[in-house]
Amino acid sequence: FRCLDCIPRRLLCATCARDSHTSSPFHRMEEWANTHFQPAPKWQLTAGLELWIGHNGKRC
Repeated sequence: FRCLDCIPRRLLCATCARDSHTSSPFHRMEEWANTHFQPAPKWQLTAGLELWIGHNGKRC
């Protein structure tokens, strides 16, 4: 993955993308597609990022 909103734009594996974006889950990501980067609008699913809205970060 590569985050378009973070500076510098580092290359990240799915685990690092998830761990470094827990507080910014709506950043725009791209993923490598053999020869080029392409938009990854649902990167949160691929990276396993869970969004818990409300409840101070606890499950309902």
